[in-house]
Amino acid sequence: MNHYIENKNDNDLEKILFNNAPNFNYKENIVSDFNSSYWICDTFDIYYPSKKDKNEPLLVYSTYNKEEIDIIKISNKQLIKSLTEVSNYIEKIKISFNEKDKNNYLLASDWEFFVYVWNLDDDYKFLFKIETGYTNYIYSFLFYFKFDYIITSSVGHTNNIDYIKIYSLKDGQLIKNINNSDINDTLYCLIWENDKNENYIVALCYEKIEIYNISNEELYGNLFTEEVYSCGDYYFSGFISNNKYLYTSSSEGFINIWNLYEKTLIKSIKYESSFFKITPWSIYVNYSEDKKESKYYENYNNYILVCDKTKNGIFIINFIFRREMNNKYNIINSNVESFYKHETVSFIENNGESAIKVVKKFRHPKFGDSLLTSGEDHNIDLWINNSPLIIDIFKN
Repeated sequence: MNHYIENKNDNDLEKILFNNAPNFNYKENIVSDFNSSYWICDTFDIYYPSKKDKNEPLLVYSTYNKEEIDIIKISNKQLIKSLTEVSNYIEKIKISFNEKDKNNYLLASDWEFFVYVWNLDDDYKFLFKIETGYTNYIYSFLFYFKFDYIITSSVGHTNNIDYIKIYSLKDGQLIKNINNSDINDTLYCLIWENDKNENYIVALCYEKIEIYNISNEELYGNLFTEEVYSCGDYYFSGFISNNKYLYTSSSEGFINIWNLYEKTLIKSIKYESSFFKITPWSIYVNYSEDKKESKYYENYNNYILVCDKTKNGIFIINFIFRREMNNKYNIINSNVESFYKHETVSFIENNGESAIKVVKKFRHPKFGDSLLTSGEDHNIDLWINNSPLIIDIFKN
């Protein structure tokens, strides 16, 4: 959701943001038997039921040393359901909401490279189990409800086939492989729909980022700048903002922003850190004026969260894009947009011994904008925001 704040110049805006920066404090432990493998820690997700208790967020997580998935209420830690259809320890979990049937769907993968699928809003109905045939960990999977697809990726193959697979959401049958020989260890997959309604898979690989047309499997292009592009190791993630910009982070401390249409690097920032997951926080728009040059600007503020292993905490960073206006209400050219600046808004310090590797944003029914974090200590912890102004601005 975009949020608009008018009649604020740049200096006023910066005072607001820095004086009222998100001030997250540790609240409590939610789960202490979380299955956090020694380097992934991505086996939990959050959703809001679509049929009842719509404002009550539920936590779905893999339990430690158990072949099951538990669902609990975050507000009171009450166990709602245990999913026992799995046949091994779960390594990865992802939940997505299907706008077509208004249901939440769950994907889970296990140590033997099987994928499991549930419809959570249809009384936790188990749909099917997919035998992927992978020989290494499933690093990424996602739903693409537009075509009723499930997309998976893996690494470590020696014959350059079956890195990315597409299955049917209806029955779990394999539809196609994307096995271009250029694909090199796909660590993370995203979906991109451009302004021509064309559909692409953005594959974040070890050595480059490749973009494939889903319909014909043709390579649309790749993003690669050797000086700044490095995933470092398996801790590699990204997201797409404004249907145009790809944000990526790596364990070597890079945050890169790419223009998917132009297939170019816009900005690369190097921190003395080791980053894990990167995730969007919020976007809002404000207007500013350069009185010396008599120019107006529309500023897009893109807030992101980045887990930092080196400093053991979470950075909140704002990346600002702007468009020039000929007056306060008319943009000169809607297609002309440029990167303005970035700023670190705040840092959430973790006092625990285990580094935070995964962070999920959600809205708590009592505390408002909140975070759930996980590391290697088998804990999922709740952090709440004590900044009322930011809660109002960033309300989703």
